[in-house]
Amino acid sequence: MAISFEGDFEVQRTKEDVYKFLANPEEFVPLLPGFQSMEVEDDKTCSVKLKVGVPQIPGLATIKLRLDEAKPPDHALYTGKGKLAGGSVNLIAAFDLADAGGGKTKVTWKGEVIILGRLASLAGGLLKPLAKKNIGTLIGGLRDKLSSSGGAA
Repeated sequence: MAISFEGDFEVQRTKEDVYKFLANPEEFVPLLPGFQSMEVEDDKTCSVKLKVGVPQIPGLATIKLRLDEAKPPDHALYTGKGKLAGGSVNLIAAFDLADAGGGKTKVTWKGEVIILGRLASLAGGLLKPLAKKNIGTLIGGLRDKLSSSGGAA
């Protein structure tokens, strides 16, 4: 089962500040819905534990997340592969940054989550609404963090 997503938002930050935030897993990753813990492996790779929010298959997902494309200050692309009870997940998340004038940056984001295995069949119609909710939570958290005086400084 593949779930695609995309959108954009603006923040009162420079592209450089926004890029620094997005390219730093220690800043960005804790905003993921269900975040439990993270182990940094190197400057581009981390292992993330997330609580799975599907009632039929509770537990943790472990995802290896890697910053595969880093083009400061314009583009960051993450890929991830992970395992969870009843299946596996692959994901891609890309962020493109553009100057929006007046010290603002437009963040255009898109990605795809592919869920394989028993989880896709058991959770059925719950996965797309849950993914949409979680992505909305993540993007809202990113926007809020980048809009606050403490984010991406």
